[in-house]
Amino acid sequence: MKDQIASLNGRIEELSQIKGEMEALLKQEKELNVKLERMLGEEREDKDALLQKHRVELDDLHQKLVNKSEEQMKELEKDIVAKMKLAIAKVETQADESLKKEKAKSDKLEKEKQAALDAVEQEKAKMRKLVKVLSNKEKQEIASSSSVGISQSDSNKMQRPVVSTQRGQKP
Repeated sequence: MKDQIASLNGRIEELSQIKGEMEALLKQEKELNVKLERMLGEEREDKDALLQKHRVELDDLHQKLVNKSEEQMKELEKDIVAKMKLAIAKVETQADESLKKEKAKSDKLEKEKQAALDAVEQEKAKMRKLVKVLSNKEKQEIASSSSVGISQSDSNKMQRPVVSTQRGQKP
């Protein structure tokens, strides 16, 4: 029995030693677990901080893109306005040129009209002179025929040539 007790005491010591080793391992495992949980918490915090940093960067990038887009739109509007002003100026220039051409044509027609009116006036003056000459000739013929013996009543029967004129004009 002593052998058995010694064997059991050896075994108890062995088990005690194993228990001490196991407790040390458990303690190391708990410390490692605490360390890993702390590291995991730090990783989560780092991840959250990194996500927040990326959100801020994305917001900044978005704002920069919006600002750049607005600037480009303003420049595009300026370009369009400038092109429209050039087009308007070109149309105005063309309209002015057309107006000048039409004015020149109108002036030319007015001069031609005036020249035609002057020519008509000259023809009227010639016709008046002709009527006057014919009238004087008729008077001379009447005067010479009254000396030949034609009575005054016959001379009244002779008709004068009729010359038509425009309204307001003297023959």
